[in-house]
Amino acid sequence: MEHNYLCPKCRSNLNLHHRIIFAVENEKKERGLMLLDPRLGHYDSETHPGYHILEGEKVEFICPVCHVSLAAPEKHENLVKVIMFDGEKKEHDVYFSRVKGEKCTFWVAPDGLKIFGDDTDKYLNYIK
Repeated sequence: MEHNYLCPKCRSNLNLHHRIIFAVENEKKERGLMLLDPRLGHYDSETHPGYHILEGEKVEFICPVCHVSLAAPEKHENLVKVIMFDGEKKEHDVYFSRVKGEKCTFWVAPDGLKIFGDDTDKYLNYIK
């Protein structure tokens, strides 16, 4: 199933060449770009070799188009929100952890909440 991801604020497309593109900022306030795998439950990411994010570090995810933070503090300070259009062109909310190394994704699907990753227990009560 092919998914298309959008910024919840400006609704710009975040996908390009089988990756999701984000502007990011580490805890040292250094900025860069990060590419994520668009498949739910896959946690591969790429950054420039000179840009470092440490394991356990909180990353600020920013829309590369409108430059707004994608944080979802209404759910939890460690979660990020994007909009996903599925293969049937239906809109869904997707939340994922902004902590480097945490494997945690929530898809608010038409038939209920779908969860991916070993670290979802930390945030499950905030999503329901």
